[in-house]
Amino acid sequence: MTTDCIWQKVWKLPGMQRWKTFIWLAFHNKLLTNDIRAKKGMCMDTTCTWGGANSESLLHNVRDCDDTRDLWLSLINPSVHKEFFNLDLQDWLEFNLKNPGLALGRCWSELFNTSC
Repeated sequence: MTTDCIWQKVWKLPGMQRWKTFIWLAFHNKLLTNDIRAKKGMCMDTTCTWGGANSESLLHNVRDCDDTRDLWLSLINPSVHKEFFNLDLQDWLEFNLKNPGLALGRCWSELFNTSC
């Protein structure tokens, strides 16, 4: 997906402006997670503040952390679980913006935006 196409999809998402900004920053991996903060010398500990077992990357926070994963499992169609949970950050965000039918009977673009 081109940058212009991503721009259009992100800013046309339903919901509050801060949610759209969060998704836009996620696309550029500009959110300060513990692993990024450690690389910048802002902290020493890269572990997840919620679960503590894994390194706190952006993808871990928005998709792979145990509580977050449970949320996604309750929202998405089981037929896409394998693909949904095996993409890297950029591909995962694009996948969710391009596939409006991922949710179980709900408006996916709004659910995705709000859930992130």
